[in-house]
Amino acid sequence: MAIVSTGAQIMKSKSQLVRSRGGVATAQFAETNMKTKAAVALTMLIAGAAVATAGSCDWKAPPTAVNRPNPVPSNANTIALGQKLFAANCQTCHGESGKGDGPGGAALEKKPADLGACIKSNNETDGSLFWKISEGRSPMVSWKGALSETQRWELVNYIKTFAGK
Repeated sequence: MAIVSTGAQIMKSKSQLVRSRGGVATAQFAETNMKTKAAVALTMLIAGAAVATAGSCDWKAPPTAVNRPNPVPSNANTIALGQKLFAANCQTCHGESGKGDGPGGAALEKKPADLGACIKSNNETDGSLFWKISEGRSPMVSWKGALSETQRWELVNYIKTFAGK
C-alpha cells in the first residue's frame, strides 16, 4: 500500500489491516502505518487548501505598461494620500497590511493577492501596478473611472510600502 493514499485507503479499519498482515505482531505496524498515512493526508490537505486560498501573483501587465514611469514622486505626502485611498477602496479585500486577508476577500472564490509578496516575487514596477489598479481583473474592479490618474499613482506609491520599497 502506498504511503500517500486515498481517503478510502486511510479509512480501512485496523482489523482489516491486521487480518491482511496476519496476527498481533502486525497490529502495532498497522496502527503506526494508519497514523502515518493520516498525518501525510492531513498535511497534503492543509497544503492544498493554503495554495487554493492564497491570492495569486500570476497576473502580468503588458510590456508597454511595465515600463511606464511614475509621474508622482514617492514621498511622505503622496504615500499618506495613497494610504487614505487604500483604506477607502482596497482594504476591504486586501486587508490593512495588503496581505489579501480583508473581510471582503473572504467570500471571493479567487482570493485577493498578498500585495507585498507579489511585488517582491514579480519585481513589480510602478507602471505594472498602475496598470493593474487601472484595468482590474475579476473579481477586482477597474479603478480607471473611479479614481483620477494622480490618485492611482498615489496608490502605487503606498502599495509599494508593503514590499519595503
